[in-house]
Amino acid sequence: MTRIGIDYRAMQIGHQFRGIGSVLRNVCAGIAVSNKVEDTEFILFTEGPVDDCADKEAKSIFKGANYRYCSLGDSRSRNEKILYSLPKRQEKIIERSCDKFIQFDFSLGLPKKVESLLVMHDFIPYELGNRYPNTYLPEYRKARRAGLHCKHALQQKIRREVYIRNVKDALRRADRIITVSGFTAKRVKEIAKELNIDLDPKIVTSSFLGASSVKGNKKEMDHFEKHIIRGYGLDKNPFIFWIGGVDDRRRIDLLVQAFNRIRATGKELKLVLAGLDFISIDSIYNVKAKEAILKSSYKEDIILLGYISDEQRNFLYEKAEAFVFPTESEGFGLPLVEALLLGTSVVCFKNTSLVELIGDNCFPCKESAIGLSEAIINCLERSDEEKQKDKEAGILWAKKFTYADFVEKVNEFIKHR
Repeated sequence: MTRIGIDYRAMQIGHQFRGIGSVLRNVCAGIAVSNKVEDTEFILFTEGPVDDCADKEAKSIFKGANYRYCSLGDSRSRNEKILYSLPKRQEKIIERSCDKFIQFDFSLGLPKKVESLLVMHDFIPYELGNRYPNTYLPEYRKARRAGLHCKHALQQKIRREVYIRNVKDALRRADRIITVSGFTAKRVKEIAKELNIDLDPKIVTSSFLGASSVKGNKKEMDHFEKHIIRGYGLDKNPFIFWIGGVDDRRRIDLLVQAFNRIRATGKELKLVLAGLDFISIDSIYNVKAKEAILKSSYKEDIILLGYISDEQRNFLYEKAEAFVFPTESEGFGLPLVEALLLGTSVVCFKNTSLVELIGDNCFPCKESAIGLSEAIINCLERSDEEKQKDKEAGILWAKKFTYADFVEKVNEFIKHR
């Protein structure tokens, strides 16, 4: 029997609500369908006992497949996290429990003596650390120059060093690496050189993700969700839409400034911000974004929805005049594909992996408030005929992005002897 180890801890430490969790969920569901045979067993490595939520996820993901849990013991202590990417006690459990190993979060570590596949998403905390020292992982001098207290700067420096150590260990131990975009594949090779890692470029390949959570979701909003939408007038009034976080690379401050410029031309429009960071103005921890909203002359038309259901998200995508994606760096950029697949026009910056995703019904622009506002206006001022034509073309473009190729490459790794 072939035992396929999967580090399921990602679904216990918060990633179940983020991109890594979504990739794990969809890829594992795909390989589970492909390997429903008696001679294949999936070993899900966990951190202590599995709670009901993680167990429910596993039952859904591995439905019909042969799987079991294997605990790696208690969570890593602070000292263990600093000293090891994967503590010896956990590494030994993995090595004796599986024949092949799949890791979706490099920071959790890979074993030395088991053939391993690593899924790489991005290097954002490392790459943007010196530009945004309060949010990501800067060098000590950069942190101090940015005004961080010496203790905070030292903590950030240590976190950066641990991050780099984890990257080095993961790239050195991986037998195969799949990235979520061509851009990330390129960065894997470049960063390996920067960190003096002898990485064979032939083991690095890329495969796009898919917008699976919007394709098959035909459920309607419940009564309470509809009441929220109607209460803000989003079922009748025009609006532009953002869903995601509020960290520095997501330039919400520029989006608000662009919104102000558009409203100043006399256009009636609302700005809808959704995601856990937008529960209220007080939950917006990014100073620039919060100040931009508070100082806006049109703040009454800036709607903070907070967390929304998949059904609300899909409704907002479909009803929005445009989905605006003002991000400075993305490993893939799944919201862009989700929006296009539901027929929504997308306004975004032309950078990092987004260059690979931009297609029909997209309006790329310069990384500025002026660039955003001009692109949004161009999007709004199309004729109904042009909008419908772009919508249909955008849907066809987005349908090219699926998990099929990703799952196929993981299956090749599983079946390779």
